[in-house]
Amino acid sequence: MQKYSRILITVLFVGLVSKVIAAPKTDDIRILIDVSGSMKINDPLDHRISALKLFNGLISDGSKAGVWTIDRYVDMTVKWGTVNDEWREAADTGASTIHSNGIFTNIESGLSRASRGWEIPDPDTRRSIILLTDGQVDISSDAATNEISRLNILAKSIPALKQSGVVIHTIALSGNSDEVLLKQLALETGGSYQKAESAQDLQRIFFRAFERATQPDTIKLTKNRFTIDKNVREMTLLIFRQKHSAPTLLYPPGSSPLSSKKPGNSIWRNDSGYDLITIKNPTTGVWTIDAEIDADNRLMVETDFKLSVGGFFPYVMPGQPIRINVELHDLGNKITEDSLLQFVDFSIAHTGIDKIEKLSKLEHASIGADKGRYSYDIENGLEEGTHSFVIAADSQIFNRSKRFDIEVQWPVIVNIDAGNKPGSYQLSIKPRKEYLDLASLRPGVILQAPDGNKQDLALIRLDNEWSVEIETSQDGVYQASIIIDTSSATNGAQSLDLGLFPMIGISSPAMPQDQKIEPSSRVVPVSRSVIKLDSIPESISKAATEVVQDKPKHNRQPDWTRISITLALVNLLMIIVAAVVWSLLRRKKDETGLTLVRAGEYA
Repeated sequence: MQKYSRILITVLFVGLVSKVIAAPKTDDIRILIDVSGSMKINDPLDHRISALKLFNGLISDGSKAGVWTIDRYVDMTVKWGTVNDEWREAADTGASTIHSNGIFTNIESGLSRASRGWEIPDPDTRRSIILLTDGQVDISSDAATNEISRLNILAKSIPALKQSGVVIHTIALSGNSDEVLLKQLALETGGSYQKAESAQDLQRIFFRAFERATQPDTIKLTKNRFTIDKNVREMTLLIFRQKHSAPTLLYPPGSSPLSSKKPGNSIWRNDSGYDLITIKNPTTGVWTIDAEIDADNRLMVETDFKLSVGGFFPYVMPGQPIRINVELHDLGNKITEDSLLQFVDFSIAHTGIDKIEKLSKLEHASIGADKGRYSYDIENGLEEGTHSFVIAADSQIFNRSKRFDIEVQWPVIVNIDAGNKPGSYQLSIKPRKEYLDLASLRPGVILQAPDGNKQDLALIRLDNEWSVEIETSQDGVYQASIIIDTSSATNGAQSLDLGLFPMIGISSPAMPQDQKIEPSSRVVPVSRSVIKLDSIPESISKAATEVVQDKPKHNRQPDWTRISITLALVNLLMIIVAAVVWSLLRRKKDETGLTLVRAGEYA
């Protein structure tokens, strides 16, 4: 009885605790879609249309939105305005006019036209641009004119958009897209970049761009079941369907099923690949979905009772510490009262590059101004690759969650390859232009020999790559320490410590020129692409050094066949010695046990 009384108090508390403070931000999303002729190849079935119609159904009433197409000129395909039923009807009509008949791709003018009215920052509006293209900046048949337009985007458009608080999410639809430019647009403004492997992926990619732009509150789907609480004003359920899958059915609590043919009080938007179901004032209780389970299915809700999450950035570097802060808000007011929080579990589910989900609890800062804040620290950063996080607040009567994706990537690529003779290497450093300003890049490499001596290496630049030849003269482990001084697209001037890169050194004398030995039989090459090693474990370094230093030194090359036979004999001898020792110890143990038994008999 006490348990249910507490739940009742909590339910009442949820409705009464909040004070109306600043209203949540309004979304203003402008969409730019490439309609150049190359889309006839990259999107021959016009998947852009169904993706845009999905967006039209996802965006909330009261938001602002508009759609522009870009080719030689920029046309307003869907008039910018307040989202409501009339806007959606016009937006669906406009989406159907998307074509692939353009000649050029005027991205500069597209950004300028779509951002009109955003000259002055607005703290109450969350401004976003979603840009979809399959090509380069292309406004003329003259390459110099195109390059000037591209430079204008970098030097003028991006700073102006940043000043206005605009976040840009870019989507590339082919390998011919200007990936560097699209990533720079995203990185500089705090947005995201996605590449569609095929046009069939556009629905899901458009949804992820929408999710990153609006950060909707969601309710967890557990094996196609979910619970609606009394604070939900509206729910929008997105179900992705495979080809030829059965029609989706939705079962409200204690009611007959809803479908696209029998929607009841629900609104269904259907297209090949998905169902989008919206219900205002949904019934509280447990709902069930009859459809295939898909990781991209979402239940988004309109509610004043939501999660506030901070600390996530679309792009970070490996090893960069991350602190995630989570609060539960009602009408924008942080909830701090233990009478509610004691019934809520805050968790974070992390899916890393190994595709394994790891669940952890968030720690509560229970005192002072931080009371009501739950935190999670990733002190040693993340491995390079894509990481997904789902933040959840779960109680017996409600749950809320948000999803975030992080791309972890070094801003440079480092490769160390074996040279053409034993103990020689080629070290190269190639920056990712979307992250770094090449004009300011200053890479430095310090090589430490096995005896501890250090040497600054002089790098040679060829185009946008720095390299150096390394020849070792000692047996043991050499370590190259790489530090990059540069300006970052997002962090300004900075110094990046990439850690230590190991190589095996050899002190063998020079070979006669007519004697040829394959490098792979004499060296242990290290070749990796942007993998940080903070240090080599001391035991491994010591063992590697001892193995190399134990090699016999002669005026000729080592006899590897003899060495292999010797090592095999040594290993066999060690096995025999171990067997003898084990036999003696076992015999001693048996004798000791017999003595104890006999002592017991005399007692």
